[in-house]
Amino acid sequence: MGDVPATGWDRAVVAGLDGSAEGLAAGLWAADEAVLRGVPLRLVHVREADPRVVPGAGGAELVRDAAARVRRFHPELVVATETVFGHAADALVAETTDAGPAGLLVLGSRGLGTVRGFLAGSVGLAVAAASHRPVVLVRAGSGDEAPAHGGDVVAGVDVFEPNGEVLAFAFREAAVRSRRLRAVACWSLPPAYGYVAALDPGVTAEVGREVAATLADLLVPWRQRFPSVTVTEAAVAGSPGVELVRAAAGAALLAVGRHRTRLPLAPRLGHVAHAVIHHASVPVAVVPLEAGRH
Repeated sequence: MGDVPATGWDRAVVAGLDGSAEGLAAGLWAADEAVLRGVPLRLVHVREADPRVVPGAGGAELVRDAAARVRRFHPELVVATETVFGHAADALVAETTDAGPAGLLVLGSRGLGTVRGFLAGSVGLAVAAASHRPVVLVRAGSGDEAPAHGGDVVAGVDVFEPNGEVLAFAFREAAVRSRRLRAVACWSLPPAYGYVAALDPGVTAEVGREVAATLADLLVPWRQRFPSVTVTEAAVAGSPGVELVRAAAGAALLAVGRHRTRLPLAPRLGHVAHAVIHHASVPVAVVPLEAGRH
């Protein structure tokens, strides 16, 4: 596995605000997270070159009002605010680089609902696909009520790929909340197995056992590193996007991995991250993974 460091956990939690209810929910969720981590909160509003892109209040007023709401719940929290100018996705991704302040970036999300506010649609997806740090996408809560951090932390684990970063993130999130971690590995038989499975149903059961055993092995060093975290594990047959959304119902957070790309092409989320962002009702953390690290 190696020792995956707590990269970014000593840096600020940054929330991107766009004037929507989802953006405000992201700010409140980010404030809770900053308190859990013991780091400052940074509230950022990006003004596009074309002012028609960003509806609602001016940037300074927007972040000032959000900061006032945050301080109602966390008067002791150090809160910084800033309005920046430029392309929204580029400006937010810049917050997550080594030169940027963010250890975690939090954005609002409407899932498959009507899009209003640039962070709820293509910009949020673009940022999650290109960010150098984990990005959490949060749905709107209820009015001024502080967002709840109760419930389990759920981690989607691909047993056939490196998972160090997503497991490190999920275990730490469970630890700071004193919550259970549920590790879920989804699998399905390759098409070539279809005929064999039809002749011998035991093949399906055997593959399921192998996935479960691999998941258990992957979790051993993390259980040792985080002995205070209660962990349950499940190997589930089915589409990862569908099964992870089902498993995360009522959870505090769902964490999934996203491979970084070094190709000269636009970064892509991957179908699992894309599916859970659109369909999960709980906050979704998209964690960039480094190939070759376990």
